[in-house]
Amino acid sequence: MGKLKQRRLQVAKEEADREKAIKKACDGVQQGRFASIRKAAEAYGVHYSTVRRRLKGAKLRKFAHTHQELLTPAEEKSIVRWIVQLKEFGFPPRVNHVKEAIVLLKHPELGLEEKAMEAYFDKMLNRNYLTHFLDRHPNLVSKLSSNFDKGRIKQSDPGVIQRHFSKVQRVRKKYSITTANTYNMDEKGFRQGISDRAKVICQRRERGMTGKMATDGTRELITVVETICGDGTVLSPLIIYKGVAHYMGVRK
Repeated sequence: MGKLKQRRLQVAKEEADREKAIKKACDGVQQGRFASIRKAAEAYGVHYSTVRRRLKGAKLRKFAHTHQELLTPAEEKSIVRWIVQLKEFGFPPRVNHVKEAIVLLKHPELGLEEKAMEAYFDKMLNRNYLTHFLDRHPNLVSKLSSNFDKGRIKQSDPGVIQRHFSKVQRVRKKYSITTANTYNMDEKGFRQGISDRAKVICQRRERGMTGKMATDGTRELITVVETICGDGTVLSPLIIYKGVAHYMGVRK
């Protein structure tokens, strides 16, 4: 995780903790547990003036200007739910798709005309709108995605991986397989006509799984197979292209 993202998460956590302390101080004054606003503020480590303003009806800064925002809090929540749902399906939305969803939510009459939506977005919102959107929702993150087969996503659970390697170790021990006779082979498929990486917005999750995009495996592939031995030696990669015709000479 980059330093900027770590800082954003830290700021969001500090703000949440501060709001909890302010609420407790206000509740303490209203319930009569403190003789004065100042004592309540000191007890929870917050500023006296902040507690006093909240008791007079002042709103949190990020909620004070919601009437000036393009989306209402309820509409933003619906966009967040949509992003999370698509991520769970294995198809995190690209940045331009999120922009389209925001525009269509406010102005469905624009339809799916890409140029009209881009013009509206550029006119009504500044270039940092999505950055501020992510700041308001620290559970989301933008990152470069990579294509991932749907079946592999389901098998990327840490428990499944741990059980696999436990079985491998038992087999090696049972048959006395040395490290020099242990090989690992993997393949990488390059789908023609599909970009391997794109900027997407998705849920912040464990390392390595956030930006995976599921694919259905229906595109033509160029496959590269690589093999490495347990002692560190490697074999030359095998590159497999689509065949033009079946060669039957070997069968004869």
